[in-house]
Amino acid sequence: MIAGPAYGGAHNQLVELAPLLARRGFETIAVLPDEATEACERVAAAGIEVVARPLHRPRAGFRPAANLALMRSLRAEVDQLSELFATLGADIVQVHGPTNPQAAWAARRRDDGPAVLWQMLDTRAPRALLRATVPMVRRYADAVSTFGAALIAMHPGLGRLGERIVVIYPPVDTERFRPDRGERAEARAALGIEPGDERPVAASLGVLTPQKGHENLLEAAASLPKRSISVRLIGAPSAGHESYRARLEGLAEQRFGAAESARIFVDPGSRVAQLLRGVDIFVMPSVRRSEGIPTAVLEAMASGLAVVVTRVGAITELVEDQACGLIVEPSDPSALATAIGSLLADPNRRAAFGARGRILAETRFGLERLADLHQRAYEIALEHRAKRRSLGQRKPP
Repeated sequence: MIAGPAYGGAHNQLVELAPLLARRGFETIAVLPDEATEACERVAAAGIEVVARPLHRPRAGFRPAANLALMRSLRAEVDQLSELFATLGADIVQVHGPTNPQAAWAARRRDDGPAVLWQMLDTRAPRALLRATVPMVRRYADAVSTFGAALIAMHPGLGRLGERIVVIYPPVDTERFRPDRGERAEARAALGIEPGDERPVAASLGVLTPQKGHENLLEAAASLPKRSISVRLIGAPSAGHESYRARLEGLAEQRFGAAESARIFVDPGSRVAQLLRGVDIFVMPSVRRSEGIPTAVLEAMASGLAVVVTRVGAITELVEDQACGLIVEPSDPSALATAIGSLLADPNRRAAFGARGRILAETRFGLERLADLHQRAYEIALEHRAKRRSLGQRKPP
């Protein structure tokens, strides 16, 4: 079950791994919010069964109406999910994030309910909230998976689960995401680069939400020598973050002018692999308490791109600083500009970083290895469910 309304890393994980897990004996069914129209369509187009349901989720900031709607609907949603899991004959329910517990509660509602694998993908929740929610995760989860080992310590008390934690990484198809200079011109055209414009392209990739820190890339690019680079924000709009998109558009127009700013925003749809072939430097300017390991960074590495990333989540488990990319502190446009500028000035270094990133993507983070890790997490969850049943462990209320 994925509660988010916009297609993102969790959906990508689902789509990439479902065929490999099927070969290992696991059938995947996606339970998504009925408001997530594009996500439902893209997941279904990948050949995965989709069940759309009205699903509320907690909202950050001052969103009393949204959070009140969640509280009013919570019991009914848990009851409906419990019935759904029984109807589907679910063996395992995979839950995403510590603040979306409905599926876990629904799974444990019945004595014969499915095992619960609780996955931690990011570090967005405030630490005080994590201290309140992680005990719930430990209570309800049969197993936990985290995007990177660093996320275990970032969720206080999670480490007590010991061997029931499996460290995973974002799945990326390195055959689809690969360098291809022959498609560069077409990709640049798709990014809105005009004929004759030979400037390198620095681009970020991610849904247009504040956690991605897109404004820091805009500020960094604007501080570089005039017309030395083209900047692109590749990402779909996000429901509930319209004001953030408007602020980005205003900043882009202020820094680059109306004509250029109109080309900066690119909604990728399903063209991500193609668009990355028109990029020269990939930038992920995420803010503090945001990511675990962004899938987009691994996609860029697989595409043979030098990357500039911020020190968030478990990013250092993916990016080798000064070898396949540069790591800077979050929310520091000046540091971001310095890193981008150094790669602009040295094409050979860019190429070496890109080659190293491609090797890492293929050898350390291949799809088969990641499918094996997910299989192990499912097996641990099933083993623990069997153990608690044999002990007659009482289900939570």
